[in-house]
Amino acid sequence: MSVVAPADRSGLEVRGLTVAYGPHGAPEVVRDVDLRIRPGETLGLVGESGSGKSTLALAVLRALPDPGRIVRGEVHLGGDDVRALGASDLRALWRRRVKWVPQNPLPSMNPSLTVGRQLAEALDPDRPRRADPAEIDEVLASVGLPDPPRVRRAYPFELSGGQQQRILIAMALLARPELLILDEPTTNLDVTTEAAILELIRERVRNRETAVLYVSHSLGVVAQLCDAVQVLYAGDAVERAPADAFYRRPLHPYAAGLLAAVPTLDRPDGRRAPVRGMEGRIPSPADRPAGCPFAPRCPLVVDACRSDRPPRVDAGGDGAAPTRSHASAGKRSRAARSRRSHRSTPPRSAAPPTDRRSSSPTPSRNGSR
Repeated sequence: MSVVAPADRSGLEVRGLTVAYGPHGAPEVVRDVDLRIRPGETLGLVGESGSGKSTLALAVLRALPDPGRIVRGEVHLGGDDVRALGASDLRALWRRRVKWVPQNPLPSMNPSLTVGRQLAEALDPDRPRRADPAEIDEVLASVGLPDPPRVRRAYPFELSGGQQQRILIAMALLARPELLILDEPTTNLDVTTEAAILELIRERVRNRETAVLYVSHSLGVVAQLCDAVQVLYAGDAVERAPADAFYRRPLHPYAAGLLAAVPTLDRPDGRRAPVRGMEGRIPSPADRPAGCPFAPRCPLVVDACRSDRPPRVDAGGDGAAPTRSHASAGKRSRAARSRRSHRSTPPRSAAPPTDRRSSSPTPSRNGSR
């Protein structure tokens, strides 16, 4: 199968993706996940550590470490079946069409090559030595790095973590990829540098036909950056919704618990809202309950949760994907009826909506790390 740049970018589509680490019969760490990211859309993939977020991202890339393997499912990018690609076509996909930015940039950079040489390879993988130094300096300046000639001549270990991360993001975006995967790219940075990196990502991705998968456990960061949110728990995709709907009214009990655990400072009375943690922890794949994996921690658990895997509940017309939860089935139905009623009845006042990416986010979305 030959990989060519498609004329019509259709984004990323994942159907029923299941991943295991080990031989046949090993526990599945990601189960039957569906995921769709349109060109120009940024999807936030959230959940506690151990939910399977990074494993899912690596499976999409077909870059799982041994003994990881895709058990079943489909991954399509721009119309191409990624699982069917041979080794040479897969390398071409990684070089041109898919880029990955991890949380720790240094291991992803070559310590024996200068920053300028590595950026030159990103500009022209086939002829890096012909790259114009002035063009490289322009790229470095565009990501906010001072003294571009000095940075161009430096080796990665001579730069700070924030500088390395800016360079890695610049390298990823130079190829104008169809898919950009950002795996906790700001976790190891201070708050000021994190804000600068997030603004850089927004500016560089804006007006480009790039599908972005942003892996994070920080709901505050996801609120600033993403158009939609998908929640993973113990390898299951339990909810997906447009970002505004997710932060306004989460439907799965786990999603609601994640939001309740985020501190906020913008209550109308000026007081800090109480932070409510969730008892228990994510089960290991080998100890996953027979029914809903969240049942032992769920405040809304019913008998069916302990014996049957939750069904996929209809999205209710808000652009969300199905939600897996017995408890949220009725809640989803009520929310859908409420939204339909809301759309059919004009509001009494037309206050302008708050821009969720502005410096004054709505109260329910002003999360911090």
